[in-house]
Amino acid sequence: MALKIISNNSFRILGVFANESPKDIERNKSKYNAFLRVNRQVPDQSLDFPNILGIVERDLEMIGKAEGEIAIPQGKLAQGMFWFVCIDEVDKDCYKDIVSGNVDMAIGKWKKAGTVNSLQNILICLLINCRYREAILLAHNIYTLHFSEWKNLFSLLSDVSQMEVSRLFIDSLYNEVPEEIVAINWEGLPSEWETYVKQKVVLPITEKITFLIEDCKKSNENAPQLRYKDAFLLLEKALPLMEELETLLRSDDITLQSLEDKVYSEILNCSISSYNAVYDILNKGDDRPYREIAPLCNELVNRINIHFVSPTVVKRISENKKIINP
Repeated sequence: MALKIISNNSFRILGVFANESPKDIERNKSKYNAFLRVNRQVPDQSLDFPNILGIVERDLEMIGKAEGEIAIPQGKLAQGMFWFVCIDEVDKDCYKDIVSGNVDMAIGKWKKAGTVNSLQNILICLLINCRYREAILLAHNIYTLHFSEWKNLFSLLSDVSQMEVSRLFIDSLYNEVPEEIVAINWEGLPSEWETYVKQKVVLPITEKITFLIEDCKKSNENAPQLRYKDAFLLLEKALPLMEELETLLRSDDITLQSLEDKVYSEILNCSISSYNAVYDILNKGDDRPYREIAPLCNELVNRINIHFVSPTVVKRISENKKIINP
């Protein structure tokens, strides 16, 4: 299924190419509104491409929203970069192929043309066919090697930067098909784009881990001997998240190490609190809590993965292992 940014694209709704003039857009809008105001369905348009994108069911609200979207520079950019342009005879010929369902044939002709407009149109075809890795590679090519000429296709403002366009492109893909984008084989693709994608994945995970740590700190704060339970719960919930981060980030990444430090430091703190509490009870003559809880505190400390934490935390663990060892 095609991306919504393509199938519901404002330029598609208005039945025009992304480089169409305001006059042509207004003409189409008026024609469509004339049909709809007398409760008549808008006839199929040449740029609907229903065979690959499905039927367009237009209404007055949809048309008004589409027009408003492209009336502002940012909206025109967001919509235009995900729709076709028509500049020359090659484009016109290729659109006949697309109407007939011959998308691959159109791609082949555009590749031979080698123009910036042909690259833009190939990009849309790749996205329609869910060929995201190829699309990302081509988009990076367009936005770096042909950026000025590409902007001119849409009459975009000169102050739009390559970074803005690149991130808007990645954001749009990630918002619709995040799993597919993350799972792409990024080898040979732009490293800065890979980093940006992984940051988008990493942020919600780090927020979850941070919440778990804060929640652990608040639990049983008035009953120190029970803090070991909070530590086991933190381990159970945070470890899978940290393992996921380890697949996304390098082992020396500061974000990963910082979170590992915080999680394991809190586990250590819980272990120390519980151990000290039951040790105090032991000194008062009751050895039952000590025999029950002290071994669990020792287990917690031993479960801390020292390979991912900082030397400071490793030192604290080493010092406390000598104490929490019933």
